[in-house]
Amino acid sequence: MSWFGAAWQWYSANATLINPIATFVGALGAFATAATLAWAGVQNARTAARRHEEQTNADRQRRITESFSKATEQLASEKIEARLGGIYTLERISRESSDDY
Repeated sequence: MSWFGAAWQWYSANATLINPIATFVGALGAFATAATLAWAGVQNARTAARRHEEQTNADRQRRITESFSKATEQLASEKIEARLGGIYTLERISRESSDDY
């Protein structure tokens, strides 16, 4: 008798014990895989949220810097309307940007 035949006879004699154990081990493996995938998904979502927040803050800082530069140019203008626009822009920046107080 070959080794396969001997293994099959052993399995056939012990199938009622082996099958529930194998099912349990397979279920544990599936649960571990699902849990790992869920954890990875949560980590990816956190990373995406953090990157979005960083990009939003960078865009906000860029906009404030551009507005500040334009406002200072307007203050040097000969036209009173442009100078007032620069003053109002600086006032708005001071209200919006807590970092610039």
